[in-house]
Amino acid sequence: MENTVAETGSMLSTALTSAASTIQSELTAAVPIAIGVGAVILAVCLGYKLFKRLAK
Repeated sequence: MENTVAETGSMLSTALTSAASTIQSELTAAVPIAIGVGAVILAVCLGYKLFKRLAK
């Protein structure tokens, strides 16, 4: 059985909405972790520079 253009468009819309929702939930979960890792890297770099400056 072939789908009409309207049915195909509706199925495509549903699939894209589902994909967008999944991507958004994955990003929402990953962003706090990425910010934490970035903060640790920044702290280590700044701490190393400060240590080098004070150790002279």
